Amino acid sequence: MSESCSFIEYINDVRKKSHVGLGVDAKEAENEICGVILGSLDSAKSGKALTREEYIQSVRSYIQKDTVTGGRKRHDIYSVYEGYKNWKQEHNRFDLNDIVLKLINALKDIRLQNNDDRDNTHKRGWIQLFNAMYLDEVQDFSYASIYLICNIAGCQTLHWVFAGDTAQMISPGCSFTFSGLKEVLLAVQPDIERKIKHVNKLAKNYRVTKDVLALSNSVLHVAKKYFRNDIQYLRPEIAMKDVGTRVRICQWKEALNLEKRPRFGPNQALIYSSTSNSDGVALDMNDWLNEHPFIMTSLDAKGLEFDDCVVAFDEEQKAWNINSDRAASLRLLRELYVAITRAKRRVVVLINSPKMRDFFMSLPNCNIEESDAKVALLEFDSTTTRDEWLKRGKQLFDDEQYKMAASCFKAAEHFGYFEWAQGKYEMLQGPKELAKESFRRSARRFFEDSDYKHTLDLLSLVIENPPWNSSDDDMYDVCRQQIPSYFTPEKSVGFALNRNKWAEINTHDLKNASLAHLFRPLRTNPELRQLITTCSQSDLLDIEYSLPLSIGDYYIDRNDYLNAARLYLQQSDYSEQDPNMAEKATNLLIQSMITPSNSKIKSSSLDTIAKCWKQSRGTQASRILAVDSDAALLLQLYENPIQVAKSRRSSDALKKFGRDVITSAFAVSNELEEELHRFSSDQFEAQVDRALSKKFKGNLIEAVQWYLHRNDKAHAEQLAGKNIKYWSKHDLLEIVRHKLNVTGLIQEADNKHCLTDLVKVCLSSEVFNLKRALEISERALSSITKAEANYKDLIEAWDKHKNDSRVNKLLVQEQATSVFLNLFWKPKISSNRLSGRCIELFGLQIVEFAVSRAIDNPTEQFDTLFNFDKEAFEHLRPLVKFKNGDRVTVHGLQKAPTLNGKSGTILRWVQDKGRYEVRIDRRKKSILISPSNIKINGGFNQDTDDSEDENVAFHNDQTRAQSIQNSRVMNTNSSDDDSDQPPALNARDQSTSESSSGSDDSIPSLQERGKRSNSSDSSDDISSSSSVPNLTRKDNSSSDEEDNIPALIGPNNQSSSSSDESVPRRMIRGPRPTGNSAGRGDERARGRGAARGRGGAKGKQRQK
Repeated sequence: MSESCSFIEYINDVRKKSHVGLGVDAKEAENEICGVILGSLDSAKSGKALTREEYIQSVRSYIQKDTVTGGRKRHDIYSVYEGYKNWKQEHNRFDLNDIVLKLINALKDIRLQNNDDRDNTHKRGWIQLFNAMYLDEVQDFSYASIYLICNIAGCQTLHWVFAGDTAQMISPGCSFTFSGLKEVLLAVQPDIERKIKHVNKLAKNYRVTKDVLALSNSVLHVAKKYFRNDIQYLRPEIAMKDVGTRVRICQWKEALNLEKRPRFGPNQALIYSSTSNSDGVALDMNDWLNEHPFIMTSLDAKGLEFDDCVVAFDEEQKAWNINSDRAASLRLLRELYVAITRAKRRVVVLINSPKMRDFFMSLPNCNIEESDAKVALLEFDSTTTRDEWLKRGKQLFDDEQYKMAASCFKAAEHFGYFEWAQGKYEMLQGPKELAKESFRRSARRFFEDSDYKHTLDLLSLVIENPPWNSSDDDMYDVCRQQIPSYFTPEKSVGFALNRNKWAEINTHDLKNASLAHLFRPLRTNPELRQLITTCSQSDLLDIEYSLPLSIGDYYIDRNDYLNAARLYLQQSDYSEQDPNMAEKATNLLIQSMITPSNSKIKSSSLDTIAKCWKQSRGTQASRILAVDSDAALLLQLYENPIQVAKSRRSSDALKKFGRDVITSAFAVSNELEEELHRFSSDQFEAQVDRALSKKFKGNLIEAVQWYLHRNDKAHAEQLAGKNIKYWSKHDLLEIVRHKLNVTGLIQEADNKHCLTDLVKVCLSSEVFNLKRALEISERALSSITKAEANYKDLIEAWDKHKNDSRVNKLLVQEQATSVFLNLFWKPKISSNRLSGRCIELFGLQIVEFAVSRAIDNPTEQFDTLFNFDKEAFEHLRPLVKFKNGDRVTVHGLQKAPTLNGKSGTILRWVQDKGRYEVRIDRRKKSILISPSNIKINGGFNQDTDDSEDENVAFHNDQTRAQSIQNSRVMNTNSSDDDSDQPPALNARDQSTSESSSGSDDSIPSLQERGKRSNSSDSSDDISSSSSVPNLTRKDNSSSDEEDNIPALIGPNNQSSSSSDESVPRRMIRGPRPTGNSAGRGDERARGRGAARGRGGAKGKQRQK
């Protein structure tokens, strides 16, 4: 246990252990340490001692800092302070300055809870304990002490009064000035400088006589002369009374050698200096005055007053050489001033050296008389009574001047009071055991005098210092019988407890809250526990308010852990709480409820105990408990359930506390209900779903995203699957983006016609789920109808990953998607290997689109399509352009079938007939043949042998020559109008036009052919006035199903002005397929019918 100390104790301890001095004056070091290093305003503001550098630069020190000597002295004094500090730490001691700094640090951050003053106190950070402050003897306080007092007293009202006298500043550790006081006040309230009144000098003195006051003023005059900055506001006081006594001086040795020694009374004192050999002076003076009570130092006399004083300063002669460079001189003058001003009537000064006599005789404005010691001390010889000493002793006793009071009581020969005062003094200075024995002796003396009240008062002091001596029971029992109501219930119970008399204690005493502090230290006492067990339940409820811990122990012994923990944390007296036992009771409560029969009881109990912890220890109660304890886990759950959910103990909390407790913890901590998901996605599934529905107001896709943000993919998929029918197209896409495997997703996407959109999302970089994309694509291609609706968007999605090796692995598989991608990306290979599979799965329309999309050359397009299905795509055979002199073969003639297969030579283009004039080999006459009934030699099998060609070659050459000549004449005479050029033929023309110039086998004209087939399209006849158009895709906006099939681009998209380019292009096609095609039923038949277009209809007409 720490004890108080002073710097003087440290000095004495150092002197005992070492013969080496401090190196500095002890008094000066004490003033610097206590007044500057620890007691300055700067140390008060920082709440700690000044550092060495701060002290060296301090302006409040009396030691000059600008000189070499002064700087060295400051360093030496700070080293002494460091030794003093270490000594206090080693001996577990503290001084007044340590208390002041500790209070400053403890109080400056406290906030007053009063709403009216909250803003003001918050700004200052201090609590106001008093409305006003009066500080007397202010010069004896350090600046740190004044700073503390001003901040807690009268700071708001500015009701401050300070009274002091810098001339009396002799207390250790003082470095006071009124200018320094002003700095302290401005530090407390910076805006009050204009309100600080001037220092008022109390010039009228009503206490001392004229001659005594003149002597004290003269001493101050000397002090002001040599120490101008240390004695402030010096103006001579004016005495308001004069009794005609004069100040006398006499020789020290003469006075001590008087045959008749003077007898001092209770209003006379001898005062000596604390700077001299105080121990030797005290012995001499006590022997001289026969142990007079009032032989004291000037420091002890401070605050007292007497009628007459003898001043005996046993100083060395050099001390009276007043020097402004010596702090000892200033202290001597101040102590001399204090000693003189203790006398109200007369002063006698004992002189021990010529220097001292010269000092006093040289004082100006003084009425000092040098006289014989016998004469000077004659007036001190007086007769006194015991009552006078007893009265004076009681006055001093009431003023807590116990040492002098004991001397007065001894002089009065009242040993009861003497032992009492002696015990009080020993309580302050010496061991407590000595004080206790003094009190017992005092009580016995009062008891013997039948003074029962004072006997009980003294026994009260005795019992405060246990143990109680049973031999004193007789005194106590008799006194209580004589004055039974003298003690309060508190004192009576205190005596009973300290004397271990439990029979004197009853249940009513336990209920009394004012007596609780007496029973609390006896919490484990078996007598108290036994007394509690005899109480009824109603009594226990009453005792709970006064002794919660004792009743908590009672409950815990009976396994009532809830009530035990509640009482251990009872809010009524925070200092008496027992968190350790509360933790133990809470742990036991949790363990007892791991498998409760009623979860509601468990939830209610743990709710209650958690609230008790919060009310008792605040929101951070769990920090004071063992980290791994069940109680800490429970409190953490109620303080921050989400943090527990994230910790490694989340499963432990769920197991020990259960769903209801965790749900309650979320409610108490105002956490969102959906955060229960962090503990267990399964056990709190219904609550979380309900909370999410409420939070997102039915927007379930946000609820799904909420699950995903918490990495709960399973519940996200589950929620999505439950509500799959209610998702919009956008929602379905979001589900795929989050890579959820939701049952019924593809079916719902099919219903909402967004399969291809899902494929795009699956193949996006943020998702890229190849397996899911393949699965959805299979659904999009599950029938020709769906394929025709989705193929464009589908191939657009897949095209972005054409070069992805992962996708290319699909091309070797047998799924519809693999066939689909092969068709679009490798149509030539597909035409050789997968032709039937492609047409079966997708129909002719998609096959034709895929080929035309992948191959630009019309011839290659047709060849590829021809590989897929010769019959179905024959009508798409590309046009062929004829020139004069080309060798051709006749085919497809119906009225002159004998010419079919014959070879001939193109002579010219007959514009008005829209026919080619062809010279048939081995025939004399040429004939006019429609472009659709001829083909270039080599395009198909020829049935003309080489011998026949050679036999008719001459005739043909002549004929051809003549034809070429005629054609040149025609070309020369014709205009450049495009109408003179042979037109291109429509690829879908299936009619045959045959014409002959004078022969029965001539080919019918275009007009005649049109008459025979009124169902043919107008595009089947060739108009001689039209130019040669390029073949392009048909307009897909047509309502005719047949027009939805795109056409192939012809090989030549540009016109030419040469004669060779004037020959018309033509499309050579095979016979039209008739009837429905075999394969995937009606869908495939419809697909091929659409691909065939109008040609299919014409074929049927011909069959008819």
